[in-house]
Amino acid sequence: MECDPREHIRRAAASAMQMFYEVSCTSSEYVKRKLWLYATAPECPWCAASEGCSLRGNGFYSRVEPAGTRIRRFLCRTVGRTVSLLPLCLASHKTGSVDRMEEHAHSAESHSIYKVAQEVEFEGAAHGGGVPGRALYRQVTRSVVAVAVFLALMRGMWPDRFAHLRPRVSDFRRHLGTDRVLVELRSLFGEDLREAPTPIGLRRERISAQLVAGYG
Repeated sequence: MECDPREHIRRAAASAMQMFYEVSCTSSEYVKRKLWLYATAPECPWCAASEGCSLRGNGFYSRVEPAGTRIRRFLCRTVGRTVSLLPLCLASHKTGSVDRMEEHAHSAESHSIYKVAQEVEFEGAAHGGGVPGRALYRQVTRSVVAVAVFLALMRGMWPDRFAHLRPRVSDFRRHLGTDRVLVELRSLFGEDLREAPTPIGLRRERISAQLVAGYG
């Protein structure tokens, strides 16, 4: 898929606060091209079209990673709530990209999470930053668990397409023919992912500590 800011935004993918902005580029390209400037107001997720409601621009907010990221936000004056347009590449209610999460999960299929965290720590140190030690291990573990939970959910929601697959990135990559599985699934099923948990879906729900501990 090409990164085109004119692509439509899916109203049906709305949660209370976020909708997917259908640009399928990487997070670095999103920042480089400042694609938030091209985001246009979708239909209001709270008001029926017949009511004549139209969302108004409500500025932008920043994301920590990648540096320079901005997210477009709109306001419904009728209900006094805002909706932000999240590009397909960025995690929901979590810093960073889903591509990065996918790479962590894919690496963890052939290496221990500890080994993956070590590689991430080394990479961060080489660039003069990064998250140290135990905090990084927890961060990588949560990414791996979130991806596994999401892929298992996809198998359950669309058994005719995915039931024969294991909830592993490698299986889904082969089946879908892409190395950006999470972005592809968001693009294909965005209208239903309002009920899938963050940081890949749009419904705010923390992954249980017990489940995370089970991957340790």
